[in-house]
Amino acid sequence: GQNNKIRIAAKLLPAQNSIEIEQIITYYNTQEVPLNEIYLHNWANAYQDQKSPMAKRLLENYDRSLYFAKTEEKGYSDIRYITIDGWDVPYDTLPKIPDIVKVTLPKTLYPNDSVTLRASYLVKVPEDDFTGYGNQDNNYMLRFWYLIPAVFDGSWNLMSNLDMDDIYVNPSDFNIEFSMPRGFTLQSDLNSTSSLRNDEVVYLLEGKDRVDVEISIELINTFDGYQTEETEIITNLDPSKLNPELKTDVLSRQMRFIEEYLGKYPHDKLLVSRVTYNKNKVYGLNQLPKKLNPFSAVFEWDIKMFKALTRKYIENTVLTNSRTDYYLPDGIQIFLMMEYVDKYYPEIKAIGEISKLWGIRTYNFAKLDFNGTYPFVY
Repeated sequence: GQNNKIRIAAKLLPAQNSIEIEQIITYYNTQEVPLNEIYLHNWANAYQDQKSPMAKRLLENYDRSLYFAKTEEKGYSDIRYITIDGWDVPYDTLPKIPDIVKVTLPKTLYPNDSVTLRASYLVKVPEDDFTGYGNQDNNYMLRFWYLIPAVFDGSWNLMSNLDMDDIYVNPSDFNIEFSMPRGFTLQSDLNSTSSLRNDEVVYLLEGKDRVDVEISIELINTFDGYQTEETEIITNLDPSKLNPELKTDVLSRQMRFIEEYLGKYPHDKLLVSRVTYNKNKVYGLNQLPKKLNPFSAVFEWDIKMFKALTRKYIENTVLTNSRTDYYLPDGIQIFLMMEYVDKYYPEIKAIGEISKLWGIRTYNFAKLDFNGTYPFVY
């Protein structure tokens, strides 16, 4: 079937920590069922108050940051209008679910036909304290910041933003123009060019068959690019620990290893942010005192980067509903992690060099291999 097409003209307003967005969505009905409505995920609106599903989910995890946040720290999406063929169409958020929008179509959308929606809205970017995505001192890590068509496969797959980064979407073709004041730098894994226009810098981003558009906008760029055999890895994970040549070699090895199992990566670039790792840390690296230096710098960066890289690789290539089939991407990632350590670090123990210390080396835990932590934690 046809890919949905998404065109976005976005303008960053750093004084208000907001983004003005004009968006065009061409939606294709690829099923054999006529449609009279379309649903859009509006995950930017999940931060609006303490009654949202996200706020309740965070509270269940003993995180009260959004529940007690000040108004200016929260975020929202203010939709001004949605039109089809130049005419305003009715739209509503679902009851008690502020981050899903129902759009009523003026006429039935039959199988194999398409409809084009135009939306104008403003996104207030929240502080990044809640989920890692958002604003911190006019530096922006953006994910799920635009309207995303829900998947219809006989029924609508609707899901609220619960800070699990697990939205289920069909691949789309993107064309984005993102303007911002001079001095800001934008990073993404879409193909990009930039130009100056008056007092602004304008980035043009294009990508086909994409399920996600994660963007970093910073006053001082913290990302570096590393060119592997066929894919450029863009990351700001622990930028200063190792020299660039060594990092490039390690990343090339990682990509070759993953591609042996999952096939060639289909895009030219892959962005791996610090946020991705912080939400999926390697158990064992953060539980031991840093001053003891239990692991070498090469191993620590390698294994942290590998986990974050595999997460993004799987999210961008293994198309599944991660909310219902969460075991699948998690299982693939753990399998790859264990195979990678078995191949390149079979001698590493669960507690690193501490396992050699007198008084500790006699314990059974000190003899546990690094991969032994998985059943141990389980």
